[in-house]
Amino acid sequence: MKNTKNNIKKNGAMKSEAISNKIIKIIKMTAHETALATVSVNNKRQTEINYFRWIEKLLYLYPMLKKQIELAEQHIAEMKEEGYPEKSKDIVAMPTVISDERQTRNEIQEERILKRVENSERTKADVAWIDRILSQLVNEEGYQIIELYYFDGISKITGKQYPNKSEMIIAIADELHVSDSTVRRWKNRLIDKIAVYVYGSAMISS
Repeated sequence: MKNTKNNIKKNGAMKSEAISNKIIKIIKMTAHETALATVSVNNKRQTEINYFRWIEKLLYLYPMLKKQIELAEQHIAEMKEEGYPEKSKDIVAMPTVISDERQTRNEIQEERILKRVENSERTKADVAWIDRILSQLVNEEGYQIIELYYFDGISKITGKQYPNKSEMIIAIADELHVSDSTVRRWKNRLIDKIAVYVYGSAMISS
């Protein structure tokens, strides 16, 4: 009788221990899955932040890229007007970047002009690409914020500089007769749409 009771207690303890182990295992698995999900959410959020910042940087640089094209074209025109330093094929002791062959001054000048033209054409293509994207958004509510916020449009209107972005938002809100929260909402929505045009489905699935 005593042995039977002991066996019952022993079996009960073993079952209880087995259940406890199962619960611990489930808790660990749940914690692991939760951690993975948290990491996934955090990674997605970080990716979204990176997209947002990159698009903003692109817009901030846009006016400078257009100016760079203008300056590059002026420089190319000046280089062509200067012509080549000499008409003869005298050899100059200057190696090329890609080989050890010596070049004439004429060849060096021609190479410089070609490189400048190539760089200018790439910048033109980038600006044209941005123009095409922005052209898709001109009828969007609050589109004027793009120029006011990223292209210093509000500074041209008010004659003031806004190193503090919050002050710029307030100035734009006053100009458009809306609240600063509305300006932020419009701006963020436009950036999200530009990001879709730039990254396509990569942004949605990230």
